[in-house]
Amino acid sequence: MAAGDTIDQIIAFDEKIASLRETFEALPVGDQEEALISRFTELLAASGEGDLIAVGMVRLSEMLLTLGSEPAVKTLGQGMNHANPDIRLLCADALLHLATEDLDTIRPAIEDALASSGPGSEEMPFLLMELDHPDVPMFLERFLGHKEAMVVAAAVEAFGVIGNDAALPLLNTLQDDERVITVQEEGGKQAEWTIGRLAKETIELLS
Repeated sequence: MAAGDTIDQIIAFDEKIASLRETFEALPVGDQEEALISRFTELLAASGEGDLIAVGMVRLSEMLLTLGSEPAVKTLGQGMNHANPDIRLLCADALLHLATEDLDTIRPAIEDALASSGPGSEEMPFLLMELDHPDVPMFLERFLGHKEAMVVAAAVEAFGVIGNDAALPLLNTLQDDERVITVQEEGGKQAEWTIGRLAKETIELLS
């Protein structure tokens, strides 16, 4: 097939996709949510830890982002709990895009992360540290009280990155925390630290 013919087909497909998107977005929001969440959940269940991300999942995550409703946001938050790191990144990027415009939009996913455990709960503090919003320290403080040590560690590291001095009293309360976590030291080597040691290192950094 000649290059020109290929270009014509690409343009024709783009026009068809645009038309289909308009048709889909004209449907009731509830119908859109049900279909998108069902398909996305199916792909999550069918995806393995080391699998490449399916093209359909990329499209569905973008459509969930565009919808931006609470069920759509919670579904993207569930994707952050997947064993596949690329899927977690895909969902986190979608939530980050939404939160950059309005943090309130992703509060349902934040609350879910606070109430649960797993990769999504560990990832959420790092997502929050990317945002310039006055509520970020408040949310990170709540993650400091999470029951899972690795989630607490993520919140400590996030406070260190955003450089918020208001975190110092909060971090002081963690200096005697003996829960063991795994951290990545310089050179990529993994080591076991306590929450207390991480808190002390972060306090020194902030000071």
